[in-house]
Amino acid sequence: MHARDPNLRDKARSLPSKPGIYFFLGLDKKVLYIGKARSLQDRARSYFLPTSDPKVHNILAEALDIDYILTDSAREAAFLENNFIQQYQPKFNERLKDDKSFPYLKLTVQESWPGIYLTRRVEPDGARYFGPFNPALQARKTINLINRSFGIRDCRETIPSTRARPCLQYDLGLCTAPCTGFISEPEYRERSENALLFLEGKVDDLLRIVRQRMKQASERLEFEQAGKWRDLIFTLEQIKEKPRFISTKTEDKDIFGFARRGKRAAVYAFIMRRGKVVRSEGRSGNLPEGLPDSSFLKQQVRSFYSDGEDLPGMIMLPIALGAGKSPENSLPELCGRRVQIKVPKRGKNR
Repeated sequence: MHARDPNLRDKARSLPSKPGIYFFLGLDKKVLYIGKARSLQDRARSYFLPTSDPKVHNILAEALDIDYILTDSAREAAFLENNFIQQYQPKFNERLKDDKSFPYLKLTVQESWPGIYLTRRVEPDGARYFGPFNPALQARKTINLINRSFGIRDCRETIPSTRARPCLQYDLGLCTAPCTGFISEPEYRERSENALLFLEGKVDDLLRIVRQRMKQASERLEFEQAGKWRDLIFTLEQIKEKPRFISTKTEDKDIFGFARRGKRAAVYAFIMRRGKVVRSEGRSGNLPEGLPDSSFLKQQVRSFYSDGEDLPGMIMLPIALGAGKSPENSLPELCGRRVQIKVPKRGKNR
C-alpha cells in the first residue's frame, strides 16, 4: 500500500492528537476524502497499517497531501464533517453527500401556544432553533424531556380545538392540554418561557441536582434509574455546549484568524453560509520589514475577495486593521460593495 507522496505517512504522524476533521487531497488540492476523529494522528496513521480495505488503497493511490481542522470536541467534528462533505462531494466519501443534516429543535415562540418540534431545516420564521444534535436520538429525548418537565405540546393541533377531552399525551403527563382549555394562555406562556431558558443552556443548577440523584441511585444499586439520570445529564450537556461552527441564525459571515511567528505570518478563513461553515482556506507568507500585523491582514483580506464573488454580509477579524479606526471604516469597500466589519471582543463571536 503506497501513497503517491512518499512523505504522506510522515505528515499523518505529525497531525495533532486532538479532535477534528481531516482531508486527503489529490491533484490541484482536490478533496478526495473527508473524515472525523477523536485523535487526528491516530486516525490518519491507521491508513498506513496493513489492510485489505480497497477504499483505503484507492485513497492512498491518489493522495498527495493531508490537511486538517481542529475542533473543540468529536461532536463538533461530526457537524463540520457533514458540512464539508456536502460542499465538496469527495470522491471516496459514500455517506453524508445528500442535503440531509443533523436535527434541530424548533420552539415556536412566535405562536400564542408554542410547540416543540424536531426539524432538519432552520428557517427565518420567528421560531427559536437549538442544536444541531448528534445522535438524532438525543433530539427526540430532549423533546420528551421538554414535554415531561414543562408540559409543552409537540402536536400541530389547532387551538382552540373541537376536542372534547385531551389526548393520550395529557394522560401520560407529557402535555398540559392547551387544546381543551385545561391551562390558561398566560400560564402556558410562562411554561414556554421556562422551557426557552432551559434550551438556552442555563442548566448549571439542574446538572448539579441530576448528578447527585444519579450518584444516589447508583449507591442504592438502582442501576436502571441511574442510567436514566445519566442519559438526562448527557442531554443537558449537549444543550449547554453550543457548536462553534454552526449558527442557528442562518447568517452569512466569514471568520478570519491570524498568527505570526518571527517573519512568517498566516491567515485562515472559515466561510459560513446560512449558518454553516462550508469551507475554509489558509494563506501564509513572509512579512516585509516593518509591516505591521494589521497591514498584512488587510492585504490578505482584500486579496481574498479580489474576484468579488460570494461576499458575505459580515466579516469578523481578530485584530483591527488600522490604529484609531473603527472596524467598519478599515475596509470602506470590497469590490464595490460595503460589508460590515467586526472585531468582536466578547461572547461567542470572540
